[in-house]
Amino acid sequence: MSWNNLPVWDKNRSIFFQLGMIIALSLANIAINYERIRPDYSDFVFEDESIGFLMTVIKSHIEPPEPKQQEIIKKVNPLVAQIITTNQKFDEIVEIPQDVRNDEVIPELTNGSVTTSIDIISPFKPEPPVTPTLTISEQMPYLSTCDSNESEDERRKCTQSTMLKYIYTYLKYPNLAKESGVEGTVILSFVVDKNGKMTHLEIIRDIGAGCGSAAAKVMKGLEDWVPGKHNKQAVNVKYTIPIKFKLER
Repeated sequence: MSWNNLPVWDKNRSIFFQLGMIIALSLANIAINYERIRPDYSDFVFEDESIGFLMTVIKSHIEPPEPKQQEIIKKVNPLVAQIITTNQKFDEIVEIPQDVRNDEVIPELTNGSVTTSIDIISPFKPEPPVTPTLTISEQMPYLSTCDSNESEDERRKCTQSTMLKYIYTYLKYPNLAKESGVEGTVILSFVVDKNGKMTHLEIIRDIGAGCGSAAAKVMKGLEDWVPGKHNKQAVNVKYTIPIKFKLER
């Protein structure tokens, strides 16, 4: 086939090839050097008034509500009435043996009785002044049965000895505690008020199985005391006594 008989595109093949290469290289160069620019919306303004923001205002100071007067009801529990911490301890700890008699009736050391009262205080009347409770006073309370002793040290020793002997003699080891093998130390506290009566008898520490209740029941028989004195005035004094429950092996 002669040159004149070739199609037009075949005659200009070299020219088309060069144009194609130029266009391809140009597009490749543009693609390589193209940088994506993120639009800036900072200059945009929303004119639609329905679009808004909710702002929460936090106040640094909040006015407290006015206190409301309410009726104050004070209840006194015969076992747990008031918790007053103290570091006072007895020199001896009573150990309760397993063979304590369970059928013996606990006698009262005195003719007194433990009473429970509920005081209703009106909010419109001033509350009477509270007598402070001390843990140590110039003259410590002592049992009325020890009144024959002359010195304070003798009365203190007599009180401790009488108290420990009374508890050791009449405290019943609860059957549930014996069957369960419960041992440990129960701590009781009570207040000898300015009238010489035992009040606010509480179980500070209980080991369960009825041991705390049994110890508190016995302590109720030791309620007749001579009040302690401070600055020649009768005062309330708090006592704390540990009672150890131990089974025979």
